[in-house]
Amino acid sequence: MLKAVSIDTSLAFVSNQAVAADKKNGSNKQKESYSYDYVNDESSKFNQTFLQKLNEFFINEDLNKCSFIPILCEPAVYFQKVNNEKDLANLNINAKGKIQNIVDFVTLSDESKLAVYPSGNSNYLQALDSLARLNNKRFLKIPAVKSAEISLSSYISRKYNFVLNDITLILYVGKDYSKLHFLKDKNLQHISPTLPVGRNSFNAHNVLVSKILLEMEQGGFSNINNILICGEDVTDELKKALREAYPTSRVTSIGIENIEILEMDSFSTDSAFIIPVAAADEYFSELEHKVSGINLLPSYVKEQQKLFQLGWQGYLMLFLIFLSAFFFSFKIYSNNNEMKQKDAEIQKMLIVQERNRETVNMIKSYENKIKNVDKTKGVLNQLSSGTGLLSETVEKLAKFTDQRRNMWIGQVTLDKNHSLKISGYTLSRIPVKSLSDSYNKAVLKNIIFEPLRDYRVFKFSIDVGRLIGGQKQNEPKK
Repeated sequence: MLKAVSIDTSLAFVSNQAVAADKKNGSNKQKESYSYDYVNDESSKFNQTFLQKLNEFFINEDLNKCSFIPILCEPAVYFQKVNNEKDLANLNINAKGKIQNIVDFVTLSDESKLAVYPSGNSNYLQALDSLARLNNKRFLKIPAVKSAEISLSSYISRKYNFVLNDITLILYVGKDYSKLHFLKDKNLQHISPTLPVGRNSFNAHNVLVSKILLEMEQGGFSNINNILICGEDVTDELKKALREAYPTSRVTSIGIENIEILEMDSFSTDSAFIIPVAAADEYFSELEHKVSGINLLPSYVKEQQKLFQLGWQGYLMLFLIFLSAFFFSFKIYSNNNEMKQKDAEIQKMLIVQERNRETVNMIKSYENKIKNVDKTKGVLNQLSSGTGLLSETVEKLAKFTDQRRNMWIGQVTLDKNHSLKISGYTLSRIPVKSLSDSYNKAVLKNIIFEPLRDYRVFKFSIDVGRLIGGQKQNEPKK
């Protein structure tokens, strides 16, 4: 929805100070800072009344969702043709030094530039700032500041198709003033100063006809092919006066198409709202990148509306933070990859370690088996050595008893020291002494009479002593 209001901000701040503050802190450089102080006399009532009237225009509107586009016209905005670098240098210099306001440019039909810049009077910004404070807001959203003359010319050139090399006059008639815009083909060529004649002026139509002729001479135009009328006065009387003065020109009025006007008084026409419609159409076309318009919004206002108000140091810090974040993110990513590689290596080492542990356990089991083999070998060696002695002893005893049928060997013991002990039974004592004497250093421990049923039997025990391998043990005692 588009809402527009026409205000005279020069009457809004009767007792305020609205000039740029200069020579602050010993500097000659002007700053875009404005101060305005309401007075406590009767004139302040008018200020509050003006703000209240402006505020009532936006009743039932959510100011957080609204965008405010101020539209400036002369004398709040200046136009100056720039042909070369010298003209541009002269543009930026005035009697008090460099112009501090923003400057934008429009390309004319002859490829020269038309400089557009505000006059420095910021009453419209102060009015919006006061409106914001009246609604307990820090600021209102101002995306752009437009020029009424430039927006209207751009809107007409995009809306109508003109014949090549045609000269077209856009005649905007206000209540108390008028403006003349000359187009060649579709490009702006000349803008007249504001004419102090409008719908409410005396003999306005004849004065406008003469002013058009004067501006044609000023702009170097010999004829006009099209005259387009818009604004507060699009009556048939004005069209008739123009056709009589310029019979070769096509005279038509311009209305607003494709837009529904909800409220309009009986004395106005839809063409009276063409300037706010043209400015809004230019702004939305800029958002869609269909056209490149001008923007006269001061830089300090753009900074105030930023979510984060940063100087060059802040932007440098943001860049460093971004660079640091990128660096640490890269390092973390690299370290994560390296950690993954190390984890894979650790897993491989753990597998190798497990295999080594199994190998060590296997080696230990083999070592235990080898130790057991050594023990077994030692036992077998002992047994093998003792077995030889024992075999020799058994063989000797077998031969001895075979020759004597009256002796029985009951037990033969060979201990680990190779000490041999023999015990048994006999029917006579003589064989026992002979068996004892058959071993060197043998001792007859005892011989005991022990009756066995009807027989007279003796039990004996002989301690042969230690047998030495390789020596003959059957040698009798000497």
